[in-house]
Amino acid sequence: MKISWKKFFLAMGILSLLALVGAIFMTTLQVKKVEKPQEIRTKAAPATTLSFSPSTVMTGINETFTLEIRVDTGENKISAAEIYVSFDPTKLECQQISAGTFLPVVLISGTIDSTNGIASITLGSSPTEPKQGTGTLAIMSFKALNSGDTNVSFGLNTQVAAIEETGNVLTETTPSTISISSQQTPTITPTLPPDCQPVSLIISPPTPQPGEKITFDAYSSQPLVCVEITSAGGISGNLTNFRIEEVGGKIHWKWDATTGSQPGNYSVTFRGNTIDSGSGECPNRGSGSWCQATKTYTITSAPTSTPTPTPPPGKVKIKFKVKFDGVYEKKADQKVQLKVGKDKTILQEISEVFLTANNQGIYESPLLTLSSAVISGSNYHLLVKGPKHLQVRFCQNSGQYRPCTKGNITLNNGENILDFTGYPLPGGDLPPQDGVVNALDAVALVSCLSQTSSACLAKADLNFDGIVNTMDINIMNNTIYTRWEDE
Repeated sequence: MKISWKKFFLAMGILSLLALVGAIFMTTLQVKKVEKPQEIRTKAAPATTLSFSPSTVMTGINETFTLEIRVDTGENKISAAEIYVSFDPTKLECQQISAGTFLPVVLISGTIDSTNGIASITLGSSPTEPKQGTGTLAIMSFKALNSGDTNVSFGLNTQVAAIEETGNVLTETTPSTISISSQQTPTITPTLPPDCQPVSLIISPPTPQPGEKITFDAYSSQPLVCVEITSAGGISGNLTNFRIEEVGGKIHWKWDATTGSQPGNYSVTFRGNTIDSGSGECPNRGSGSWCQATKTYTITSAPTSTPTPTPPPGKVKIKFKVKFDGVYEKKADQKVQLKVGKDKTILQEISEVFLTANNQGIYESPLLTLSSAVISGSNYHLLVKGPKHLQVRFCQNSGQYRPCTKGNITLNNGENILDFTGYPLPGGDLPPQDGVVNALDAVALVSCLSQTSSACLAKADLNFDGIVNTMDINIMNNTIYTRWEDE
């Protein structure tokens, strides 16, 4: 599925044409935000580059190898990447393309067109965390089919979106060169002494978590022809493919793997030798001419967070009303997140408050007893965030119609009725929410157009009418061009 974000937002600006062109949008996001009070943000010029690692591969017919798609964002903070990879289908078979660790949210799963030699995947950042720096966007595996030299390169449709940027921030791509020999197994043919050379082994990271990428890096002061690595458990899959690199005059053999699901201590052994006495064949390990390095590593359990203690209940109670943008009649009950703050301090957070609507689409909370951290007084503010909406700061007990900065809510002991219906919650921050309406939300909404499945309704039905359609696009369009999330 190809997404042209730019056309999408053009389409959203001229919604009257949607009835003519239907519900298929090829979209590119152009995010326009209202500047937050007392805050200046400087745009960074497009600076993102993509490359493959390794940049060169030597392999043989019917051998498999792995390429990592690496990103360097420069000054950009990226939120999504639409990746297209081209390869020669007469020489290579692409077996898989999957997400790496840099942008972990899979917006559109990897697809492979073996006839035309194109693989693609669309990825997004985690909620509240646009990414900056270097890392692995995706991992691809290939099988060599025929001998010769070929390239694996990025397609012209590859795009990267960044926070505070409009359009594509991708400035440069670098292909990988693949050399396929007619031999099934590539051969290294330097002139080497027959005796074994010392080797060392580094494991990175030394204490990985379950399901984490791990690299075994063995090196020697001299190149070795016969190498192998074995792991006593601890990894998912086999250690069959490696890459060769020269670093600081030493030859490195590197294997990438993924750790298994069981924490514990595991060992890995690397063995290496030269060709034995010019015979051209690797000696048996029992011959005594092999040298080896063995290291242990520990798969640790994922860290557990310490729960925050809940303050005891206080004397202040609140009941509040809100509206959702685009909802004008009774719809299904909804839940929101609520924060109660004073000045720059959040005194209480409630992760789920269930709201019930009346016939005019006004949603009301039950009577909530706040914690003892909230005492009778003034200058409070409340932050309310809907399930597919930006968070809004409310500063008045009632009658608020626009954004605010200074809390002026008075809360007394006993019951307090708060009316926030004058300022509807802006829709468009779709799950998984990240506090901004951006490329991730646009792609997710477009992928659900005209859909009534439970998954799409939970994700993109902004007015709760049971279908994702142009009304939801209109709501997202209003949000994009008017505001961003309050903090």
